[in-house]
Amino acid sequence: MLHRISGRVLSTTAIALASCLTACSSAPYEPPPVPYVAQPIPGLHPATTKATLKVVQRAQELCPLIGNFDYRADRPMLPSEDFGVIGTDLGISVQSGDKLLFLFGDTWHSSSISRADGADSLGFMDATTPLDRACGSLTFPTEPSDRGFDPITLDGNILPVFQVPTGAFATPHHLYAFFTVADANGYTIGDRGGRGVMGRSDGDGHFTTYRDTSPTGDRFNLVSAARIGGGHRELPEEWAHKDLALLYGAGRYRQSFPRLALAMVNHPQHPWIYFAGFDANGGAQWADDEPSAMPLFLDYPAQQCVGEMSVAFAKELNDWIMTYNCGGQIVARTARKPWGPWSGPVTLFDVSRDGWGKFIHHPCGYDDFPCGDSDYSPARDGDFGPGQSGWAYAPYLVPQWFSSPEHGRENIVFTMSTWNPYIAVLMQATIEG
Repeated sequence: MLHRISGRVLSTTAIALASCLTACSSAPYEPPPVPYVAQPIPGLHPATTKATLKVVQRAQELCPLIGNFDYRADRPMLPSEDFGVIGTDLGISVQSGDKLLFLFGDTWHSSSISRADGADSLGFMDATTPLDRACGSLTFPTEPSDRGFDPITLDGNILPVFQVPTGAFATPHHLYAFFTVADANGYTIGDRGGRGVMGRSDGDGHFTTYRDTSPTGDRFNLVSAARIGGGHRELPEEWAHKDLALLYGAGRYRQSFPRLALAMVNHPQHPWIYFAGFDANGGAQWADDEPSAMPLFLDYPAQQCVGEMSVAFAKELNDWIMTYNCGGQIVARTARKPWGPWSGPVTLFDVSRDGWGKFIHHPCGYDDFPCGDSDYSPARDGDFGPGQSGWAYAPYLVPQWFSSPEHGRENIVFTMSTWNPYIAVLMQATIEG
């Protein structure tokens, strides 16, 4: 079958990968494997890797985003426990009006409030909050009955465990969020399954399903979003001058290369188009069918590990930056254009080198790890029990807090989840293109 966009003819013929890489952690059972397109459409080419960016300063923890007290800075925080939030992960940021919102995943609640297991939560602060006050400013919408946090809902329902937000963007009238929910077989990301849906709200945490995100069910089940204005010659004429949402998709959880779809911000119901590779002259090509969506990079097979990811524009570098977790590492790439070519991967954070025994829990003596491991505090020590290691995942960029320490360098800020303790923290790294 052929598809034509603005005079370009694209074939959906592709070659599937023979196997998928092992995910970062085990699962109770595995859904059937899904095919992944790993070769370009005939006549097109995958992205040519641009020069690798340089990490000037590896990512360092600034402060916990939730909690009562920042023990390392020895200062009180706005107590998230006041809203019944005692543990959570993710922390996808999006500015909506005068608020900076954070969409969190499965949220542990205190016994003083009644919430369904796995309820997701929505925190917010003033959009002008400076970075040095961020961890003292987070608050949560509350339910009138018990003043505990008001859970995120989809079609009036609280999402169960392992059904969580993955990305979001806002317009003046609506908040759009992407979720991974149970697929037709009942699988979620906890089973390396799940399917993607797009929800719409009036700016709060109560969403109505707007559309599915992956017609084929194998390329856009986890979607991260960013915004971009018009004026791009490499886009089809109908799209070139529209305000667009960049939708970066992964298929199988933590076993994917990312792909890119475009949606019109003011008309996201309009059929999306998909990045389908580069022509012989390096020009981006677009298709109107999801099977033609090409991986954004294929340079390192071990990087077929993407699940949680984030993309934002770094003004000082004049580059787009992508972050994602791969094993126990937080990885970054940059590109001059949202579709690439993308740089090679560099490590911003390594849990074994930069986290364990510092602010991420690791069992004393396990895997020859030395005793003397410290955590946030005795109150936070061992959220999942002292025998379970923490991890590093879900690096969601917060471009509102990017800054430039000097010309040609960018301080990037992102949330990161640590599993044990079960919280999201703010991280900062310095890079140069």
